[in-house]
Amino acid sequence: QFEFVVDNQAVVGILNSELMVKNEYYFQIVSRIRDACYKLCRNYFSHKAGYLATHDWRPREFNEAPDTVCSMVLQCKSDLDCIEWEAVACKLRAGSHMQIFSHGGFGNGVGAGALFVVLIRAGESVDRQLAGYKGVSVTGAQSAFQTEMIEADEEVRFEVEIMDLLLHK
Repeated sequence: QFEFVVDNQAVVGILNSELMVKNEYYFQIVSRIRDACYKLCRNYFSHKAGYLATHDWRPREFNEAPDTVCSMVLQCKSDLDCIEWEAVACKLRAGSHMQIFSHGGFGNGVGAGALFVVLIRAGESVDRQLAGYKGVSVTGAQSAFQTEMIEADEEVRFEVEIMDLLLHK
């Protein structure tokens, strides 16, 4: 199973088809995200609790890790990539579930997005492990909402890359 966690209710509503996209700028990115989520659910994963909604809203205080990575990218003005791709693929093959927390930020005319990957192994107890994090600088960003949408696109692409890695091993 997989789940995307976002702290922006509007982004969650749009990506889960609960809210309409009104700004033409976002039509293509939302369509790409929805298509990729559909393919992920159809081809690779069962979605959370059998529901179609792939994105879950959490209050910001429960999404602090990607917020911190996002702040680091904004301060350093450089990308970060601390994800062990092979380790993630190996744990997914062994039956782990994946949560991807994301956040987009904007300040002083600069945008950044971050994702934070957690692998969950359920048994007699639940074992949660940090699989890594990634932060990207978003050039030309105009708002925090825009960087949230761009980061949502990035997290879905990350998931597809992981699945491609799994299939080619």
